[in-house]
Amino acid sequence: MEKDAKFCPYCGKPLGKIFIEGKWRGFCESCNRVIYDNPVPVVAGVIIKKNEVLLVKRGIQPKKGYWALPAGFIDIYESAEEALIREIEEETSLKIKEYRFLSTINQKGMRYNSVLIIGFFIEKYEGEIIPGDDAVDAKFFNMEKLPDLAFSSHYQLIDFAKKLK
Repeated sequence: MEKDAKFCPYCGKPLGKIFIEGKWRGFCESCNRVIYDNPVPVVAGVIIKKNEVLLVKRGIQPKKGYWALPAGFIDIYESAEEALIREIEEETSLKIKEYRFLSTINQKGMRYNSVLIIGFFIEKYEGEIIPGDDAVDAKFFNMEKLPDLAFSSHYQLIDFAKKLK
């Protein structure tokens, strides 16, 4: 575990460690339970027009005020594709018509030990860009002159997408 949890998320008692499945993991003796440190799933969409990529300015923490790809957490019982469509519409007002899987990146998280970013390349969309939800602005940037992005994984996803267009 990269950032070892100190307390059981179920009962609150201090955690010990157990070597299981080839790794040291948290273990609660009170619950007799292995505490797995699994990544939190997130989706991100890369929308490219000519040599520009659509970014949103974050209106909330973490990294409030920084630019990022439209992205967000996958809700319970929601597929990655459903989350992608919802997040893009919430943050940009755009309606996705066609998309394809781009890549996954497992990155150290800010609030969580790690996040699994599931990236998609948005091939067709419609609508007018209107920032919403937790985005305070949304606009296209030249891919060769990007502002500082909130998350390093977003640079990687943009690089992957450049190869597809």
